[in-house]
Amino acid sequence: MKSRDPLAPANLMLADYLCFVVYSANLAFGKVCKPLLEALGRTYTQYIALIALIALWEEDHQTVGGLGEKLFLESDTLTTILKRLEVMGYLERQRAPKTSVRCESGSRKTVDGCVKKP
Repeated sequence: MKSRDPLAPANLMLADYLCFVVYSANLAFGKVCKPLLEALGRTYTQYIALIALIALWEEDHQTVGGLGEKLFLESDTLTTILKRLEVMGYLERQRAPKTSVRCESGSRKTVDGCVKKP
């Protein structure tokens, strides 16, 4: 006899798994955003870099790790983006005393990991 428990694995459909639904929504969102970004001549990574700059401008004295938490990015992924922004002239990365790297960009607000350029 089949279980009548609606949460029994045999009774669940793929759409009942929250993680899969969120994953699917993320893929669908990416498909919507891709042509919009392409029309602007930008990639998703460049979009994330822009978001990183906006996050840097919002608050002083952030660590790269703290910025990564805001953007839901690992520090090594974010560091790669910050290095690219530095090469493009948007950031100057400096090591903060007794901590990690500092970054600067845009205004004179400072961020541990990034120092904003004027």
